[in-house]
Amino acid sequence: MKRGIITIVSLLACAGLSAQTTYDAVNTIEQELIGTARYIGMGGAMSAFGNDISTISTNPAGIGTYTTNEVNFTGSFYGTRTAMGNTSMQANSVSNMEWYSKNAKSGIKASADVLSFVLFNRVGGNGALKSVNFGFSYRKLNNTDRTLTYYDSFADQDGYQVYRDFESNITNRIKSYDLNVALNFNNKFYLGYTLEMLSSSYSSTGYFYDYYPEQPGFDAVTDYHSADMMTAQYATGYNMALGMIYRPFKGVRFGLSVKTPNWFGAEIDYADYLYAFEGEPKDGEKFSQYAGYRFTSPWTLNASTGITLGKTALGVEYEHNFANSVMLLDENRVYLDEQGDFDFQDYGTWRAGLEQNIGKFSLRAGYSYTSPMFGKESYKFIGDTDFNNNRMDFQTERHDGTRNLTCGLGYCATVGENGQQFYVDMAYVNTLRRSLFSLSEYDDDPVLGYEDKTNRVLISLGCTF
Repeated sequence: MKRGIITIVSLLACAGLSAQTTYDAVNTIEQELIGTARYIGMGGAMSAFGNDISTISTNPAGIGTYTTNEVNFTGSFYGTRTAMGNTSMQANSVSNMEWYSKNAKSGIKASADVLSFVLFNRVGGNGALKSVNFGFSYRKLNNTDRTLTYYDSFADQDGYQVYRDFESNITNRIKSYDLNVALNFNNKFYLGYTLEMLSSSYSSTGYFYDYYPEQPGFDAVTDYHSADMMTAQYATGYNMALGMIYRPFKGVRFGLSVKTPNWFGAEIDYADYLYAFEGEPKDGEKFSQYAGYRFTSPWTLNASTGITLGKTALGVEYEHNFANSVMLLDENRVYLDEQGDFDFQDYGTWRAGLEQNIGKFSLRAGYSYTSPMFGKESYKFIGDTDFNNNRMDFQTERHDGTRNLTCGLGYCATVGENGQQFYVDMAYVNTLRRSLFSLSEYDDDPVLGYEDKTNRVLISLGCTF
């Protein structure tokens, strides 16, 4: 049999793939739109307004706008559906290849997304400094459960039919623990600082099966490649953010913040059970490898505006990520390569949100969009480390943009005798995440579009006092 209709990329060469690639690192860098129900309802466009714990990272000065203590808890229910999206990207020379994907649903999940408190500390006297506030929050920045499937068939150079079957079940969790101090000067100028500590865990389990079915010339199914694969990655890191909000006159606020890269230390475990390789049966014994590495995420700059007209509030902001600050290093902090600069491109997030107060109720709507993180010329780097001498997970998936449509409803109770006030917020967010996937076993494998559609319902319970 000949596989010459497409040029195979040697799996032994792919085995040299370094664990320290941007494709591993991005699993910790990419974040979802998750926060309090009020923040989500406005599409996350609250960095100039403040007075919401979710701004503790996007603009730390927002905590300085609080004039009371506050406790907040937010939970959610969500589910994700993954399917092959519309794509115009075809195989380069394999005209007879056909491919498809099954729609996969994650099922309904429950999640505790935010637990936070803010301490308001009034400063006496006639000075410009009016308050020094402190904030703490536990937040989930990524809470992904998805299954990606891919199937294709084609004829090799001798005319024999070939089938391939791939599946990957993915979970990704990124948690943040935030400490903040923020200052209020004359109720016009606010400064804030946040230390953000992160913890992430990523895992994927799946299989790859490449075979010749029963057909003339083959009296039984013949495996060409066959393996079960498992990958787990754990990372911890931190970043710092500085922010300011300026209110030149009533009803208008401008915000500006800068966030350092996340400095991460990570470890990755890979294992597989190999049953066939290039047509040769294997024993199916478990192979495993471990590697540690370090990396940094982009610098981030956020500019925001908030306008209040009567009982209507409109927020707009843009957040830019500078890809040239991404670095990959080995365990000994030795700079590995320039792959971060090459694979990543500068990317940004637009957010816009509207809130309308009607008595004790608030109606909200929002939109956000994050542009693609990977450049069009990115590829899975064959590095110079010894990790994965027989690694089989040579598929690639690149983030290709994410948009969120949101709406929300809020209710605030009457202020009590001691100044306490209870509130309940609800929000709904529809997320469409696009990615580009290639099995990357052969030079001419097609690059195809996938879509993850996530529906999430959130509820926040809070009290100011």
